[in-house]
Amino acid sequence: MIISINLIWGDICQKIIKYDGKNITISGLNGVNEAIDFNIGEIKIKNELLQTACDIAQIYDLYRYSNCQKIKLFSKNSPQRDKFILEVHKNEQRLIEFLILIRLASSKPAKEIEKAIAEWISFIYSKRIREESPIITEDVRSGELIRESPPSEQYNNLKRNITNAKINIPFLKDALLDPHFNDNDLFLL
Repeated sequence: MIISINLIWGDICQKIIKYDGKNITISGLNGVNEAIDFNIGEIKIKNELLQTACDIAQIYDLYRYSNCQKIKLFSKNSPQRDKFILEVHKNEQRLIEFLILIRLASSKPAKEIEKAIAEWISFIYSKRIREESPIITEDVRSGELIRESPPSEQYNNLKRNITNAKINIPFLKDALLDPHFNDNDLFLL
């Protein structure tokens, strides 16, 4: 499997994760004004686990895109706009965690990375994916924070992939029993 990652910094709202079952393309994450291009070679991680992680990353990419679009609805000094900026940063944090896991996959033993990816998947799926979905704009204006449901097609696909992956990946089955993840642990790998 070849994974190529192209991070281009800017402030255009666009989806940045593309996974076709064999290749992952990641591009356009907002941040500092500089360009970073790198290509990760082959990695050996069970496809079911990688597919599930990619499904989560794509959902967070949709969250990020949706929140980014909503930012444009508010004036520059609007407190509501600030809430959406914070939401985009939370979404980007999840995408960066995913990128770190993929980057580590090129230099660490597969079992360590599979375990870390399984822990990330279980934590996001069990504890974060609904809590971090985009805020519904109209409710922000009235002072409430009501969130959208995750995109149903992608979420149902994620649930199917998690079910399939649990059968073949003991790390994921174990991780789902006690979902936890700390991005600082990634630096210990």
